[in-house]
Amino acid sequence: MHASTDRRPTRRATTPSPAADPRTMRAVAQRAFAGQGVAKEAKRAHKPDAIDFEEAAVSTISGITALQALTKVGRLETGQYVLVIGASGGVGSFTVQLAKALGATVTGKPVIRVRP
Repeated sequence: MHASTDRRPTRRATTPSPAADPRTMRAVAQRAFAGQGVAKEAKRAHKPDAIDFEEAAVSTISGITALQALTKVGRLETGQYVLVIGASGGVGSFTVQLAKALGATVTGKPVIRVRP
């Protein structure tokens, strides 16, 4: 069965298999992640060769977090003003770009930590 149409539940990966492709199996903790997943063809995207799998995962989570904060939580509408504190971080940088794309006027403020 083709991977994009297979809707069976995934099996948990208890330990990384030596035969598994290391690019597709990143086990941070034992029993933390499945070795395979299921996604609709239209929802899949290729990882650029220039970034590793961890960077690709982080950017996906950061982008989704920013989008949900603006649309579902903040209910952003075109023409509104958005202040992003922490605009230079992972979620903040996505928030600035997405808010602008959604028609908002955006002001970004980086968080600067001063160490004693």
